[in-house]
Amino acid sequence: MKNIDMYFKINDLKSNMRKLNNKDQQLSNEIKKIRNHICLMNNNNIDLIETKSMWSLGYSPIKSKILLH
Repeated sequence: MKNIDMYFKINDLKSNMRKLNNKDQQLSNEIKKIRNHICLMNNNNIDLIETKSMWSLGYSPIKSKILLH
């Protein structure tokens, strides 16, 4: 019985770790996007709304730079 309890506890821990890793990855991606927005604004003298619209169209900052020039 103890083995079964341990098995389920380990599975729960693994599941929670996966959830945390996924959340961590999402937050990391959001931070990268914000950094890229700031970089674009500084390098191209454009505002946040313009960079967000580029992202919403699916363009990366490098492609956005090409479109802006």
